[in-house]
Amino acid sequence: MEHLKVTHKAIPEVEITRVFDTDIYSQAIPGRFGENDYGFRKFLEFPELHGWKLDPEYRLVASLDCDDPSSPACGKAAVSPLADKLAGLLQTWLFFGLIYTVVKDERGPILNFEGLSPPDQRYVTTEHLEKALETARDHVKAMKDEDHDAARLYMIQLEGVLHHAKMVVRKNCAQDPDPPHKVRYGLNPQQPHLFVTDELALSLMVLGERLASWKARLMHDTNTFIRGWHKEEEDEGWGPPRLVFDRMKNDGWCNRTVRILQSQLRCNATLLLAAYLSDRNRDKGGDPSKSHICKGDDCRLEVSEGYATGHAPHHHNHEQCDQVKPNMNQVLRTLVAGDVPLLVIKRSESSQSYDLEVKSLPKSSAAEHFKFGAISHVWADGWGNEDDNWIRTCQIGLIFQVLAKAAAKANVPRPDKTRSIPFWMDTLLIPVINQFTNYNKILKKELGIDTHNARTLRTRAIGQIGTVFARCEFTVVLDNRLCCTKVGSLIHYQSMAILASNWMKRLWTLQEAVLSKRIFIVVKFGDREDDGILDLDEIMDGLSKLPVNGSGCKAFADITRKHLADSIMNSGRPTTEQGRDGFTMAVDSWKAARWRVSPDQALPKHT
Repeated sequence: MEHLKVTHKAIPEVEITRVFDTDIYSQAIPGRFGENDYGFRKFLEFPELHGWKLDPEYRLVASLDCDDPSSPACGKAAVSPLADKLAGLLQTWLFFGLIYTVVKDERGPILNFEGLSPPDQRYVTTEHLEKALETARDHVKAMKDEDHDAARLYMIQLEGVLHHAKMVVRKNCAQDPDPPHKVRYGLNPQQPHLFVTDELALSLMVLGERLASWKARLMHDTNTFIRGWHKEEEDEGWGPPRLVFDRMKNDGWCNRTVRILQSQLRCNATLLLAAYLSDRNRDKGGDPSKSHICKGDDCRLEVSEGYATGHAPHHHNHEQCDQVKPNMNQVLRTLVAGDVPLLVIKRSESSQSYDLEVKSLPKSSAAEHFKFGAISHVWADGWGNEDDNWIRTCQIGLIFQVLAKAAAKANVPRPDKTRSIPFWMDTLLIPVINQFTNYNKILKKELGIDTHNARTLRTRAIGQIGTVFARCEFTVVLDNRLCCTKVGSLIHYQSMAILASNWMKRLWTLQEAVLSKRIFIVVKFGDREDDGILDLDEIMDGLSKLPVNGSGCKAFADITRKHLADSIMNSGRPTTEQGRDGFTMAVDSWKAARWRVSPDQALPKHT
């Protein structure tokens, strides 16, 4: 799968062993096909001529006993080296044979056996696939210029071959999406008849998806597509692959995240592999979350001892981490006045201690020039607090840093280096239920207010969320998994890391994403020139502007961008000019919400 290096960097841990040292697919079949025959009919008939049949569900079944002695396949199957080895049949037919059949020009296959399986190596390779696809693309374009109908027929035949191969791969190599998530191939090497490695199964899926995306782009470019052939998104992929899910499990991925990813990305093996690889550079020791546990296919917070406010990623000196709380008298007074409370972090010049100064969002026209940010986070990561309106010093320190970096990125001026720009965060500014008794005393005895109580002010504060995220200059996303992940400068890694994050899986964060003008996502510091602040709109724009060429970058970028856009209702966000009608909003809402977890499935947030 070396052709993925452009989008996935190097993936040396997924090497595909060459099952046979000879090019069985190119061998002559007496009375049927010569050694130079790489037509579509040969591809479709190949399994039966080597001892295998396809049942009506596209499952491969061994057919060593010949039912029809007059059949040309009878006798040949018995002597074929593929007759008793499923792995050999799959690699010969759906790797070498599929490439020979699809990636060719007027002279025949562009890649030969040696180019796909160097004699001095034990592994097959797709290192030269992208260049070969460019040559094959030029061949089809030349065919189209000479005879459009002939090119159209040729592309229809390619579509038929790829669809046939996809169904075979799905039925014989993919993991069952339903528990207990079995595969239909054998996992015991001591039983070679049905044994197939997970690596081989994954390679067939990834290869097929690349050839299918190349074919789809070529049909569009040459105007040879057939109306009505556009597949639903559920039909895009050739997987899902057992290997990816098995490695996610071994690496301690959250069960719910894996399950939602499988539902969200469906059968697309390439995207699932990319999501897994995007997490390989995560510093697992830097994530302070302790309350997140998984049981079976479910994932919840440990509530036996109550929810506990955590610590910032990479902060380990917990004993010296104090609590930081705003002046709730001022917060309550601001809410009583009907204003939106905001906070400014004041850092001591002599030490790493912080205070919170309460501000209010100005009303009338003055608010248009008032710049502030907002914090969006996952409560499961420990950024919330059910007992009181405070978070820890290390968390405030991290927010102070990321606000400064986000403000610089958004060209929002700061007062000075010891003060942050104003910001809003639910944990600190929405009165918590467990403090209602104390807050009611403050309202009556200290503020002399008997027209409001803590419950009504909490309801008012929750009602201000829409105003906050619609009017803030930017939203900073704090997700512990992303805060501990090095994503580098490769846009594909950035996008897949975000798509696989817990923040993308929470229902409550959806409204915050939809309303925000700009979304800045925090990743591990020191990994990027901008110190770990990703601009989601820049990523989306970058994915859309990748050049259309022979490589898989554009195809991968298009589908990744689509999933990202669907996950945040991108057509409904204020940065776009389309998709504002009610029907589109309803469709977008369904696409975004169906893969997200509601608060009662994770943690009561604003209930």
